[in-house]
Amino acid sequence: MHPQSTPPIEWSVGIITNGDNNEMLLKSLASIKAAREGHAEIIVLGGNREALGEFTSHVKHIEYNQEKRLRFPTKMMARKFWRRPRLSTLFVESGNISRKKNLIAKSASGSKLLLLHDYICVNEDFFSSFQDVGDFDICVPQILNSDGGRFRDWTAWDHPAFNGEVGALLPYDMETPFYYISGTVIIVDRDFFLENPLNEDLFWGYAEDVEWSLRVRDRAKLRKNFKAILRSQKDKGNPLSDPGWARRTKLLEECMKSASVGEHSG
Repeated sequence: MHPQSTPPIEWSVGIITNGDNNEMLLKSLASIKAAREGHAEIIVLGGNREALGEFTSHVKHIEYNQEKRLRFPTKMMARKFWRRPRLSTLFVESGNISRKKNLIAKSASGSKLLLLHDYICVNEDFFSSFQDVGDFDICVPQILNSDGGRFRDWTAWDHPAFNGEVGALLPYDMETPFYYISGTVIIVDRDFFLENPLNEDLFWGYAEDVEWSLRVRDRAKLRKNFKAILRSQKDKGNPLSDPGWARRTKLLEECMKSASVGEHSG
């Protein structure tokens, strides 16, 4: 008898943690374990391996020693410092969030990457919902806040209708090339991500996800799969509580209605 070959790994799930949200991390791991089908791997970057508990044998752990460097990586930081002069504004972890995600991608075996923060859980049908999605470079899921409300998932950034302003939730059935992918959850083809990594000069809070989205979206094969649902365990806030986001979201809904009326009357 010939030995059975190990099936290829389809999914690599990468979770970023700093060790401060261990209870949430364990719940996230439990949701992934309950949802995954076939041969999938879970990678946790950061924190302590011992804190993984019962999941230790199921997880590839990557140690990450965070180092802070005194520097001005962006003009945005300089402006922030002068508005609120504190040394902690300057004493930053250069490139941390981008570097972490890039490191996970480099160590991943799966052809598809799901990159998460440690407070995100997946629904039980997450992986099975991709059976009919087809190939993609980037895929947009549904992302919910802790209260069940919608978070930044299918999102427009620099739509021409915004007149230079940025940011709005898109209707799920609306198409646009002016989207951006929130760094809260990134679902991406591994090879595409390795060829188009995050900018490690940008770190958490400095729009690394926006820069990446605008850089790659013109050449990315985009799919949407809103049957894949992810939910935050902590309150991330309602995007529409921002008056600008609410106004621009309503504007897009009106644009979509007007386009629909035009199609039916034409």
